[in-house]
Amino acid sequence: MLALACTYASFANTEMTARQSYIEKYKHLAIEQMHLTDIPASIILAQAIIESGNGESELALSSNNHFGIKCKAYWEGKTFYFEDDDFDDNGDLTESCFRAYDNVEESFRNHSEFLTTTKWYAELFDYGINYEKWAHGLKKIGYASSPTYAEKLINVIESNELYKLDDEEAPDHIEELPQVITEQNDEIGDPLKEPMKPVVNYHPKKSIKKIVTTNHTQDKFNSSPYPLIAPVTREEVLAKEQNEAIECSSSFKVLTQHPTFRRFEMR
Repeated sequence: MLALACTYASFANTEMTARQSYIEKYKHLAIEQMHLTDIPASIILAQAIIESGNGESELALSSNNHFGIKCKAYWEGKTFYFEDDDFDDNGDLTESCFRAYDNVEESFRNHSEFLTTTKWYAELFDYGINYEKWAHGLKKIGYASSPTYAEKLINVIESNELYKLDDEEAPDHIEELPQVITEQNDEIGDPLKEPMKPVVNYHPKKSIKKIVTTNHTQDKFNSSPYPLIAPVTREEVLAKEQNEAIECSSSFKVLTQHPTFRRFEMR
């Protein structure tokens, strides 16, 4: 039992040493990608640790693929095949196609591109730099088949204090991402001689001027069917229009009964 315990402790220490070595070697890539894409550095590095087995898995060593990203139908880069979790029509384990890279840096960059350009991962970017929400979001969307994938990510992040990386400032060599709108405006050109500007401090009520009337104009307004001294409602307007229509109809009837009109009608 003592020998078994010592063997297990030795294995655990070796794994932790390999993990710490991996973190120190690649954490700068995670921080860089965080500032370029808004993916938490803690999530990036935790995924790399799990998917690559601290950089020691067959996939990582043979293809520099540290995130377990498969080819997909649109992939045109290098590939690497080995048995993972895909089965043929007979239910037999078959080789899966994985992306291959020239170096580890390419793998980190392609991981960011994969998450930022795949539409079903778009909701993750609403979580900000919150590694717990990202972990559960990645599991829910189906980044990995493991039912405990979120818990694995969170455990790696918290046991290795990777959340501290999320507070790291951007490296000096990172330039700001190009502004897409500015580039489009430069390509299209501004058709306006002067750019349109928003109305400043505009308020509809403030734009209404008070009407100043004289006695003459006031008498004219008061003699109007809709005097200004009282508000006019929609019902009042409709009632007036209806009365005018009745009066007009009655006047027409009187006119048709007039002897002169009837005389012309008879001729």
